[in-house]
Amino acid sequence: YKLVKLFKREQPHIVHTHSSKTGIIGRWAARLAGVPVIVHTVHGWGHHPYQQPLIQKIYIFAEQKTVSFTDKLIAVSTLNVDKGLKDHIGTREKYAVIHSCINLDDFSRPKVDPLSLRKVLGIDAASPVVGTVSRLSHQKNPLDFVRMAAQVKKEIPTARFLFVGDGPLRAETEALIRELHLEQDIILAGLRMDVPDLLHAMDIFALTSLWEGLPRVIPQAMIAGLPVVANNVDGNAEIIRDGVNGFLTPPGDISLMAERIVRLLKDQPLKQAIVAQARETAAQEFSLHDMVKKIETLYDELLTLKGITAKT
Repeated sequence: YKLVKLFKREQPHIVHTHSSKTGIIGRWAARLAGVPVIVHTVHGWGHHPYQQPLIQKIYIFAEQKTVSFTDKLIAVSTLNVDKGLKDHIGTREKYAVIHSCINLDDFSRPKVDPLSLRKVLGIDAASPVVGTVSRLSHQKNPLDFVRMAAQVKKEIPTARFLFVGDGPLRAETEALIRELHLEQDIILAGLRMDVPDLLHAMDIFALTSLWEGLPRVIPQAMIAGLPVVANNVDGNAEIIRDGVNGFLTPPGDISLMAERIVRLLKDQPLKQAIVAQARETAAQEFSLHDMVKKIETLYDELLTLKGITAKT
């Protein structure tokens, strides 16, 4: 109701929504307010195999009804398009694929000396650091990150592990860390505003998510010079070419993820080759400037179809 009032008062030509719940609520409000152009970005669907079947069906039904008056769906990966079509959410013509991109300059070089930051975190300068920037939630699967750390430690006893982020599974994660006797090895850094600097304090980036849209943290890690080992889910596979610019492992295969990480830590020529390819991928495919231009062009096309002249 508040959004309808807002849209009627402000009279925007375009309403562009993000995420599942706000995407549905925002688009219905835009329609009721008579907004000419309605766009939604799919950063991964709200429904997934780990939900109860009834909840899944409710999300799919809501998306099917809402897409009928959505002018364009921007998907951050082609896999999101395939999943939407499989669930009968719109037709292929409704979709445009535009990667969710980053400001490369923000992550290409640190503002703080990485060794100084390691010292603050209590990490020895010589210790290899496996890190992630994620959320302590079921989707991000932090317990597998802890289990992977235990296996890597068996091969590389000096390795340390850095988890940047917080969430509802913090207590469970801390309990597993204690159970595996990793209290001195895993640092739960919590929510931080200095993610670019923290990435430069790592040696390997790992992502144990069970499902994703297209996580921007992967190109962020790539441009920061980190080889990425991630679960082979959704948009991860659209960024990473296994064995070329990173490694993909099946969800739940903790042993393989640990093996890939150990291999990268022990084989410096391989690590350097992966990093070079990863930086090239991030620079060529995930420029924020290119993303903005593509969205701007799409806006202009949609406005023209509605007979509205875009103003500079």
